[in-house]
Amino acid sequence: MSDPVRTLHRRVVEHIQVESPWSKGQSVLVAVSGGVDSTVLLHLLHQTQAAHKGKIKVMSVDHGLRPEATQEVRTVAVQCEALGIPFEARSLAVTPGPNLAERARDARREALLSVDADCIATGHHQDDQAETVFYHLLRGSGLRGLQGMQPRNGVWVRPLLREPRAILTHWAERAGLSWIEDPSNALSQRGKIRDLMPVLDKFHGGASAALARS
Repeated sequence: MSDPVRTLHRRVVEHIQVESPWSKGQSVLVAVSGGVDSTVLLHLLHQTQAAHKGKIKVMSVDHGLRPEATQEVRTVAVQCEALGIPFEARSLAVTPGPNLAERARDARREALLSVDADCIATGHHQDDQAETVFYHLLRGSGLRGLQGMQPRNGVWVRPLLREPRAILTHWAERAGLSWIEDPSNALSQRGKIRDLMPVLDKFHGGASAALARS
């Protein structure tokens, strides 16, 4: 059997070819926070550029909520400099308060959309999809709300959406990559849902993957 970590490159290229999120020579803005998922996306798209033929550039956003974020953005900048990839940092001023995660997300999306690019690639993966569906279930969303994320939605593209987080982490470890874990993620509503997934997997094996497929 093929090693799913070793063949990740191939699956990502095949996904891009099937979904056709961009054409040869079009610009692809990669949103990179410095976490493992976006870091893997950055390196995969760089290493497979001859196959997907997009012109990649990177943006990293400091929401202004944690002092450590400035160094995290700088770490992404250093990676891009080493790879020869155009990089842009953006500093925001999101204020603490109600609906913080939603406001930070909206501000980040606005910053990304302000860049001249044909599409914006994010590092969302299969586990993110499962968590999104589960969150919508808890909210009592109807069928439309349970649809989850799409591989392509307007300018937004998600080349890793069918890949489990574990595969991405193993790939990063084999490649000797370093990444940064945002401690605030564990305290968010999404982080608490993430903690529930291993419990669901014990109750029914493969629950996370099943939710993503649904």
